[in-house]
Amino acid sequence: MLSDDTVISISEIGPGTNLLSANIEKVEQRLLENNWVKNVSVKRLLPDRIHIRIEERVPRFWVQKGGVLCYADSEGRIIAPVGSEKFVSLPLLQIDSEAAELVGYMPQVIRAVGASALPLQVDDASRIHLTAGRSVELYMEDKNLRLVFGLDDMDADLRRLSLVFADLGRRGELEGMRDMRAEGPNVWVRRHAAAR
Repeated sequence: MLSDDTVISISEIGPGTNLLSANIEKVEQRLLENNWVKNVSVKRLLPDRIHIRIEERVPRFWVQKGGVLCYADSEGRIIAPVGSEKFVSLPLLQIDSEAAELVGYMPQVIRAVGASALPLQVDDASRIHLTAGRSVELYMEDKNLRLVFGLDDMDADLRRLSLVFADLGRRGELEGMRDMRAEGPNVWVRRHAAAR
């Protein structure tokens, strides 16, 4: 997301800069102050070049912060406000105030859903909700469906959801599903009122 011009501007190193007098540590520090930069490495290549390697933070979600829609990485850390110049459509991550510490589970949630037999990924959700009850709610807007599973036994819950999802698909009964919830050994399914 960072352009070459932005990197040059932030690093304060451009054509004509005396590379011997450039403080590499300060250049790295200035670059690390940018929220898009996760890691940076700056090396002098004498006599007349400098090599800047940047690992950028990858936006995975949108989050609301103080009334402003922001990009956040897979661990829920704010990167920058959403803007038209760097617009990427992503799932909205909502976290109950009592569940703020659960945001650290998001990398596990992404991996577990991706490894499950469910025919979807976390990126397919329009909204992800971490609840105070230690559960994850994935809202699939295109299917008008909500999938709910617990964090404490996530793999088992996802396995049960996958089995029920596949069974309903084989029977042609996925149309009209509104809610699928796995808790403990049980899976509950609700249909939209018009689909009954």
